[in-house]
Amino acid sequence: MSGQDCGWGCDLDAEKPNKFGFLNAREQIVLRQMSEQKDMSEEAVMRLALRMYQLVDMHLLAGSQIIFRKPDGTLVDPLNVVLKATL
Repeated sequence: MSGQDCGWGCDLDAEKPNKFGFLNAREQIVLRQMSEQKDMSEEAVMRLALRMYQLVDMHLLAGSQIIFRKPDGTLVDPLNVVLKATL
């Protein structure tokens, strides 16, 4: 890839127009990549993300915890996962 790396393995210089004007360049690229990887439209990815966020939020409000496990069974701190993805 050429140009400035967005930090998620995407090229900020490869920016294309996006119908979601509220997304920044990095988010638009990630949305496009997820759309291609999942063979879904960008709108379908956004709708799925909203439904997933709603489900997670509902569980968190009920006192549930989010736990990530690696394939070897070790726990991963979800806060570190989120923070690394936003940096």
